[in-house]
Amino acid sequence: MKRNFHPKSASARLAEQNERVVRPRITPPPVESLPTPRVLGPQALNTHFFDGKIGNLLPYLHDDIQRASLLDKNEAFTVLQKMIDLATLTLKARNNIIRCLKRIINSYRIHGRTEISPNYDSINKLYACDLLFLLYEKIYLEHSEDHFSLLLAQLDEMATGTCSQGRVTRLFQILIMLRTDID
Repeated sequence: MKRNFHPKSASARLAEQNERVVRPRITPPPVESLPTPRVLGPQALNTHFFDGKIGNLLPYLHDDIQRASLLDKNEAFTVLQKMIDLATLTLKARNNIIRCLKRIINSYRIHGRTEISPNYDSINKLYACDLLFLLYEKIYLEHSEDHFSLLLAQLDEMATGTCSQGRVTRLFQILIMLRTDID
């Protein structure tokens, strides 16, 4: 059965290459090397920049989010955990990152994509697990150490708050920042 993916999606490129997302091809970088925000400027690094704006930006990621909602994410999350295990991090950052990552992954594995899941942001109607999967895909396909560093920095900062809306906003923020087609 052939799947139809959005032509610009990571899954479409994976299908073309007839690959499966199994092992990372990049060496995880230190968390200190953050990329320059491309599209929205440096203010996009502020977590609250996206407060009340996700609805306006959602159309840019709608197809990818819809696709991610249909996929099993366990294999990708296992690889992402291994990538983080290999990353050069301070002990505090490592503990924060692993704690936040496990919160998202375990909620996905226990609750799946249900409205009672701690990954579900009822205001924006998004799941942190879908966004984390899309970030993993982007990092894997583009072999980007900068993208990986940005994800690690956001997971580290998530230790200051654990609400589902905060997790979704931070992950959504990264995905939007990494898009080059938004004015």
